[in-house]
Amino acid sequence: MPTEDIPPLTVEQVNRMLAFALNTKKLKDKLMDTSQLINEINIEYARTMNKIIFDDSMQRPQAAQKMLVEAENFPLPEAKVVPDSGCVTVPAYDFAEQFSEFSFYTCLTKSEVITATVKVRTECNKVIKMNLFNLHFNKSVRLEDFEQSQTQASDQANGYLKESWVVTLKNAITNTFKDSGKGWFNVQKTNHEIHDFSKLKKFLNMTKFTMEDSLRFLVEDSLLKYVVFLEKSLCPVVEVRSTSEVEQIKPRLYIIALKKPPLFAIEILMKDEKFEYSTDPAKFEPRLKQIFEHAMKSCTSIPQLDPSIMEGLFFTHIPMLNSVHSLEPHVSLWRERLGVAVQHAVTALHEYLAFYAPYEKLLRLDINEYIKGLETSETGLSELTAEIDKHAKELVKIENAIPASVTIGPFAVSTKKVLTALMEKISSLLAKTKDFLAQKPKKMCEEIVAKYKDLNKQLMVKSSDPETVRAQRELMDMMPKLVQEMQEITEQTKPFYLILDNLRYELPDADFDTKNLAQTWPAKIEATCEMVEKVLAEDQERYRTEQMEAQESFELQLNEINNTISMLQQYTDVNAVDNVVVHMTKVQTDIKAAEEQSHLYNSRETLFGQDPTD
Repeated sequence: MPTEDIPPLTVEQVNRMLAFALNTKKLKDKLMDTSQLINEINIEYARTMNKIIFDDSMQRPQAAQKMLVEAENFPLPEAKVVPDSGCVTVPAYDFAEQFSEFSFYTCLTKSEVITATVKVRTECNKVIKMNLFNLHFNKSVRLEDFEQSQTQASDQANGYLKESWVVTLKNAITNTFKDSGKGWFNVQKTNHEIHDFSKLKKFLNMTKFTMEDSLRFLVEDSLLKYVVFLEKSLCPVVEVRSTSEVEQIKPRLYIIALKKPPLFAIEILMKDEKFEYSTDPAKFEPRLKQIFEHAMKSCTSIPQLDPSIMEGLFFTHIPMLNSVHSLEPHVSLWRERLGVAVQHAVTALHEYLAFYAPYEKLLRLDINEYIKGLETSETGLSELTAEIDKHAKELVKIENAIPASVTIGPFAVSTKKVLTALMEKISSLLAKTKDFLAQKPKKMCEEIVAKYKDLNKQLMVKSSDPETVRAQRELMDMMPKLVQEMQEITEQTKPFYLILDNLRYELPDADFDTKNLAQTWPAKIEATCEMVEKVLAEDQERYRTEQMEAQESFELQLNEINNTISMLQQYTDVNAVDNVVVHMTKVQTDIKAAEEQSHLYNSRETLFGQDPTD
């Protein structure tokens, strides 16, 4: 029913309620804002008035007929019996005696106790809200970093409990009771027996139990949150099909509760020609359990307050607060749940690493030994081409098969180093095989160029006589055949270079120059032959002219020999025989030299195309 037309409470009624509610000095001094509460009371007052009006109208049939479309007899609620008083009925008792007995046992008879209790409860509530773990991660971390983060959080909580919490509680209680003087709450007592029967002892026991409860709540809540956090992080079901295909089958709990990146970061590395993880998967379970145990131990050895507060009493040892024990059933159950979750998650890591086993053969391959094997086996062009095609396909396969990173449940696995190493290895193998293929035509071209240079050197030899001219011309006559033989060898290199071009292999400048030289040397040889032919024609004409001049001199020499022979008849003196012998020996030598010279001139006349001279 609408409440707009219902008048609110009067100012007098509001002031009377506030006077009853704010009836203490502390509440009056705070100047509390009560407007919101007054609005709520006005709404409740209007609804109550509407209910009274409605019930009264339903008791009158004529009024009810006007309010309802169809007349119906609504059952009225049964009237409740009004109690004689607004309090719970309590049997008769001796209030004075009960109050005296209650006052004897209770600690709450002094305002200092209530104040101290509030302070203790406030500090203990702060401890309950703490957490022994750091469970807020926005990126994947290594196991070592995760362990360090959790250890620091536990150590920080331990430091707060031992250094701040205990000291704060001790100061709060000491400062509260310092002015209480002698009596039940005297902190200056020096007798243990009196202290054991005092209300201060009861209060300290209550404080101890409150602290132990707070520690228990802190430890149990933190351990449970830690286990649940790891279960949510480790719970995805992973199906590993290949190095690049990993399917995450996430339970509904995982999708709703944990929309974050994988918890742990891990890498695949190469060691001793094998693949392994940067962090051994077997270390995850003991390390995570070690964090679990460390958190429990961080809340032990917390001293009780009695020795620090009751400085006048002698304590043989400092008693410690009880905390959660590691062998408690629920703790053992949480530890077991943690182990199961970790083992489930680690299994997928082993399955994924097994897919890298086929690449270990490539890791163990010695490229230099592989090339030496190709040289030893004298692999042909088709075999080399097949090897290069195989390596190229393997390179593409590795690039497509291995991603830079992959998510395996709670693990962000980085495979960048493995991918880079395998790509570099297969690329190097492919490049070395191409280099080996390029060396074959290169050697052939180098041999051809060397032969061309040798032939060119022979052609460029200067003639010294008509015989060398003849030898040069004979060499020039053989040159077409020799060039053709070397051109056939050059043609054998073309399939190699064609395949290298198809492979987009970039020849080094020296190899490219050698290839071009092998192809251009025939033209150079032809040009050299033309040039040498001209030189030889000039040399031959010069030699012919020189020989004609030499023949004229030779005729004079022959005449001198004839004259010498005709003068031999003058030697008749036997006593001059020694001189004659010497002279005749010289004549014979000259005749022999003339004969040789004559044969030389005749042979050269033949070279010059002349008839031999007698």
